[in-house]
Amino acid sequence: MNNHKLKVFSGRANIPLAEKIARQLGDTLGRITLGNFPDGEISIRIEEDVRGRDVYIRPTDLPAG
Repeated sequence: MNNHKLKVFSGRANIPLAEKIARQLGDTLGRITLGNFPDGEISIRIEEDVRGRDVYIRPTDLPAG
């Protein structure tokens, strides 16, 4: 079942978990390119059309504590 409404993307942390979430929703993990800006901030580029869809980006890194 693919509801075509929600698309899941993953950062660098626990990609297998994000894949499992997407599978449970009846879809595949979205295509994404990650990078870093010189100041340490993370750059995210979604590599597919998400127009009209809800997007969930699983965090790249979770803060400690």
